[in-house]
Amino acid sequence: MYDIGWITSSTPIGCRINTAVYSCVGYYGADWIAIPYSTADTFYDGTTITISNLKVPRYSNVNVGGIKVRFINTANRHAEYCSMNPLTVATVPTMNQATLIVDKKNSGAVNVAYSFVFVSQNDIPQDASIVISFPTGYNLLSSSPAVSFSSSDLVPITSGQKVSFTASIGSLTVTGFKAIPAFTSFSILVSGIKNPTGLTNSQPWRVQVLLNLGLMVYHNNFDQFVFTPLQSANSITYNSISASPLNAGEEANYILNFVPATQIPVGGQIQISFPTANYDTLPTPSCRISGGVTTFSSCTLSGKNSF
Repeated sequence: MYDIGWITSSTPIGCRINTAVYSCVGYYGADWIAIPYSTADTFYDGTTITISNLKVPRYSNVNVGGIKVRFINTANRHAEYCSMNPLTVATVPTMNQATLIVDKKNSGAVNVAYSFVFVSQNDIPQDASIVISFPTGYNLLSSSPAVSFSSSDLVPITSGQKVSFTASIGSLTVTGFKAIPAFTSFSILVSGIKNPTGLTNSQPWRVQVLLNLGLMVYHNNFDQFVFTPLQSANSITYNSISASPLNAGEEANYILNFVPATQIPVGGQIQISFPTANYDTLPTPSCRISGGVTTFSSCTLSGKNSF
């Protein structure tokens, strides 16, 4: 189990009062230590209690308080009580590696793949969550097609189930995976993102690993890149158009052959407009596409003269 306090389950606690060694009991998980002592023992100003083999938890907790010492007499009643100053919140380490790989850096580009690669210098336990915060300007909920998430490295806790990916407008939370050993590389892929417009740099990026709301590992500003200019509209090379039959007033099959000068992304649309002077109303279309585009989701009539 991951750290849940200052007492470890594997190392016995050592206790001394001044120079005398005492047997003591550490209550793992509760962070209690009991030191039995005889009635002959006397505590006075300057008495030193030393506890050894403690371990600073490897995550921060907003509820870190001070050490409390209770002296309990033979009647099991509090004889004395004192409280120390609050302990310092644990220092949280950064990721050993945090890398971002983006396949398209054009401002406004669609269907962009963002691959995040992380290496933590501490174990990431099973019940932890990984939160990736995107820079201002991104919207994970408004891309078309919808943004998808995956990881070939994270293993679901239960066989037959999936790792959970929960997106908000500007962040992604990953839960439901088995423990990740320290210094083990793992990646998270976010596909279908639409790059924001109006930004020069893509920054700042932030990742956090949380356990019971305690911050375990993090990395701020771990990567950035400069957006290239928005892709401008380009031309289409027209090759040919043919129709059969050619009788006036008859429904016909039209074959249009053309080559776009730029890539048609996933989710793109091909719109064909017929001359309104010659085609009053078009019938419900039945479309077939071949060549560079092999699949499409729909072919519909838009208005009276466009597909």
